[in-house]
Amino acid sequence: MIEFKIPAVPVPKGRPRMTRSGHIYTPKRTKDAEALIKFYAQTFVTPTDQPLSMRVRFGMPIPKSYSKAKRIMIGEGVLHHTKTPDLDNLLKLVLDGLNGVAYIDDKQIIELTASKFYAESVGTTVQIRNWDDD
Repeated sequence: MIEFKIPAVPVPKGRPRMTRSGHIYTPKRTKDAEALIKFYAQTFVTPTDQPLSMRVRFGMPIPKSYSKAKRIMIGEGVLHHTKTPDLDNLLKLVLDGLNGVAYIDDKQIIELTASKFYAESVGTTVQIRNWDDD
């Protein structure tokens, strides 16, 4: 199993944009976030063509406006991150960022677990293992 962390605020996958002239482009924030994922992943993984299992955990920042009571509720696991960004958009950016780095194509992922939660230490933790490994 391989595990690594991207120590930055998780970013959702941005929708493609179109200029007035009809040119379609990917937002800069999305490109930068995918590049950061590739940068951290390259240290730990090489592309494989095997079936994979992945676990992705998103540590989201706690809003500064949250009271001490809300922070205690977060610590007790009572208050969950149910705000934007959506989990599927966060996950899409990670999967696309790992294409060609951890796997040839994300169609190789046959098992996937993802979660988002408030955390003092923000970031994205990725665990990848070959499906055949015990």
